[in-house]
Amino acid sequence: MKFTASVFCLAIALLCCTAGCGGGSSVKLYKVRGKVTLKGTPVGGAVVILHPKDREKATYKAAQGVTRDDGTFDLGTNISGDGVMAGDYVITIAKRAQQSTAASSPGALTMGGPPGSSGPGAGGSGGDEYMKKMINSGQAKQDDAANNALPVIYAKPETTDKFVSITDSGPFEIPLDL
Repeated sequence: MKFTASVFCLAIALLCCTAGCGGGSSVKLYKVRGKVTLKGTPVGGAVVILHPKDREKATYKAAQGVTRDDGTFDLGTNISGDGVMAGDYVITIAKRAQQSTAASSPGALTMGGPPGSSGPGAGGSGGDEYMKKMINSGQAKQDDAANNALPVIYAKPETTDKFVSITDSGPFEIPLDL
């Protein structure tokens, strides 16, 4: 009897563990990419965030990406480049201004750079960690006009004039000329 109860408990535990492992997420993600330019010049190292338009009622999540040197980016919801949920979004774009020499002095706080960057402060953990730091640090980095190399209007969901609606039919390419 003791053996049967143990086998039953083990079977229940295995069912519980495997219940969430089979098919992955049932939410469809759309591959969305784009390019950020400032007066026609590509902008590398900028953080692009798609915020749900109605954050209080949205049933979909924000997506983000970091621009490469040529200004291109791929958006991701859970990990870098995995895609975007369907929905209406407000787009923010920000890029940290170059650090002054004071920022590279001993004891200065530095944050890892965008994926593929090197040198002091470059993040060795890849693009996903960089994006998490940028997103999870709150909106503070984007809200700080003195620290933004791009026009400040694009840094806040409340002031940006960039919007997009992602549906089954797209868009899957978002050109962002600032």
